[in-house]
Amino acid sequence: MAFVIGDMVCTVMLLVGLSTILFMLLVPTLAEYRNGKGRSTRPMVIIVMAVLIVALVGYSTWLYVDYQEWMGTEELEYTLNVTMSEPVHGVVYVPISVNTALQGALEVDSDNGSITIEETPMGLALRVEFTGNVTVHARLERLGEFKDFHLTMLDERHLAASRYHWVGLDTGGMPNGTVSVEFMLEQHSFDHTEWSWASMEVDEGWESYKVTFEYYDWYYG
Repeated sequence: MAFVIGDMVCTVMLLVGLSTILFMLLVPTLAEYRNGKGRSTRPMVIIVMAVLIVALVGYSTWLYVDYQEWMGTEELEYTLNVTMSEPVHGVVYVPISVNTALQGALEVDSDNGSITIEETPMGLALRVEFTGNVTVHARLERLGEFKDFHLTMLDERHLAASRYHWVGLDTGGMPNGTVSVEFMLEQHSFDHTEWSWASMEVDEGWESYKVTFEYYDWYYG
């Protein structure tokens, strides 16, 4: 987000400085008014002070709301890399999250492939058609935390630390050398980052591969 703590500090200092300058400019007028002089300036004093108070209250409210939103916002980045030792044309199927927002955010980062979401005998899958290495990427932003199953490409029924990932690979029977699939997820908030990853070498056909997601936490401050 564009809003950061430094912006807040600078803004508050600016508001305090402007308020002080304006108050000092009004001191002579206020002194004259209290001494019974300058009665004609009373409306001007009231208007200026009212505008200043409304502006300060309004801006402070906006600042607080924006700060709370910044603190409560979570960002989720998903990356799927399909790499191979020899360039080949083929299709790989991987599990897709039940998180429809994540499904809708998926994009191919290169011209080497295309993606669709299809129902397969193994369940809902992300179909990646590739010619050479392909990267699929997604980024979400929301208020509040993502659910655990939103952080994987499996649903809430598969949350064990170690699990099996099924992957389908179809290269039309052409020799393909080594084809690797890597999952990576990063979750960012205002004070920490969490990321997990898993990778496997896949074979032709439909296979289940045991993988272990490794989690890392990095807290700021």
